[in-house]
Amino acid sequence: MPESMQTSFTDTAAATEDARQIILDAVQQFGFVAHRSPIEKNWLICPGAERYHVDSVDGLGISFNGGKDCTVMLHLLKLVLDSYPNNRNNLPRIPCLFVTVSDQFPEVDEFVDRMALSYNLDVFRTSLSMKEGLEAYLKAYPKVKAVLVGTRRTDPYSSNLKPFDPTDNGWPECVRVHPILDWSYTQIWDFLRSYSVDYCCLYDRGYTSLGGIHNTLPNPALRKNNGEFDPAYKLLNGDLERNGRIKRNPSTPLCVNSTSAQSLDQTHEKSR
Repeated sequence: MPESMQTSFTDTAAATEDARQIILDAVQQFGFVAHRSPIEKNWLICPGAERYHVDSVDGLGISFNGGKDCTVMLHLLKLVLDSYPNNRNNLPRIPCLFVTVSDQFPEVDEFVDRMALSYNLDVFRTSLSMKEGLEAYLKAYPKVKAVLVGTRRTDPYSSNLKPFDPTDNGWPECVRVHPILDWSYTQIWDFLRSYSVDYCCLYDRGYTSLGGIHNTLPNPALRKNNGEFDPAYKLLNGDLERNGRIKRNPSTPLCVNSTSAQSLDQTHEKSR
């Protein structure tokens, strides 16, 4: 049985708690600043304490390209921040890396802009390669030491990743944080729909994995008899997630030996 058909909402709830803990660990380790009232002057992270308020995100960034996986990750980050009651509906500014492709879907650009407003993202948009884009991003936000990445273990070249992974030698130095590494395709959609999270409209048109306009089609597994397509969440076999992606010319390969390239390159060639 395909892995995506073996999950349940209970599994998704457990995965959600695990992912929230990973993000909370990143929050505590890499640089959200929380404070008590001015009288107490003790700087400390303590989820659930009503006198605490997170007012900066200096050390932790996010890689967001509008895909379903990083949309889940972004909302999980919001859930963690919302665990500070004084922070609800008042998210701190979040430094966000958005590496675009040359043939970007306009729907993706529109969605990223919308999410930037909803989640208070400070979007660093670049058309450089992922390596060069990350370097430019870290120069623009020199306090960022770790970046949340929406990679899943079923993505190409991601089977050996860990929840916290430093970038490879030769790459700009930071820690990649993978909160949803072991999530299935079904769990992604269970989460988005159960939490009523906004997502890119292309998924409702039968796209299940987004690249650029010239290498992405609606998934043929979702094609209906009338020629239209079911939405992405109706795909029963997550193993077919990338069936709408057109393979690139093998004469121009990816840097497959770099786990940093595969983990951070959320906008170029991997599943979103």
